[in-house]
Amino acid sequence: MKMNFLKKIAILFFTCLFLFTGTAFQTAYAVEKPVKVLFIGNSYTYFHSIPSMLEKIAKSKGVKMEANFENCKPGYSLAQHWLEGEAVKDIQNGDWDYVVLQEHGGFHHMELKDLFYQYSRLFDGEIKKIGAKTVFYVTSRSGVEGRAYLQRQIPLNQSYQGIAEELGALVVPVGQAWVNACEEKQDLKLYMEDNLHPNQVGAYFTACVFYSAIFNKTSEGADLKFKVDPDNVDTFEKYKVDFTDEEALMCFLQKTAWKTCQEGMVVE
Repeated sequence: MKMNFLKKIAILFFTCLFLFTGTAFQTAYAVEKPVKVLFIGNSYTYFHSIPSMLEKIAKSKGVKMEANFENCKPGYSLAQHWLEGEAVKDIQNGDWDYVVLQEHGGFHHMELKDLFYQYSRLFDGEIKKIGAKTVFYVTSRSGVEGRAYLQRQIPLNQSYQGIAEELGALVVPVGQAWVNACEEKQDLKLYMEDNLHPNQVGAYFTACVFYSAIFNKTSEGADLKFKVDPDNVDTFEKYKVDFTDEEALMCFLQKTAWKTCQEGMVVE
């Protein structure tokens, strides 16, 4: 009788141990599972490897993530990506948490806005099928002498805000953040010399806005250093303006990114 009782106790003990270790393993796996983000766009996304900068910011904040930007091709629109088909296959075959859509510049003109909305809806349908979240990367309008201006940005804000509200998508207000930063720091330069693409400071700033928008947290406290190619005209020394050092500049960008995501975009 006593032996049977001991056997029952032993069986109960090992059953509980198995269940506990199994649960602990599942919990650990869930914690380790990276946040996976697929980017679909063009050079506004891949210049200076903005998705890679986002990965590094997330890592320094203790967040494991994987960013794929193989579907970012020069001059591509969402219509081109859809018709080519590779981006759609990558959505269908990937275990994504977020899929970022970035339209070609100039779409805000009415005849192209309709195409933007049409293909955004098509992509969103595929994204929702896999249980992921659609994210719109609101780029900045072309700059003037390296700076962003509100009146130039508003048409883009309006277009992106409209389709994002319709689809229940997340907005990453990069263009608005650029405007806010340039309004506060009059000498800040975020564009390359073409006044279209981000310089290295603009790229880092963009990555900070992405982090704040996706994770709903500030990037303040993230690693402040970023690689500068000494042979590239896009150096920190060229664009640091009135900041005393690199750390002061990065702190300002991180704070402005978070504040912009909290306040939202100006649409009128």
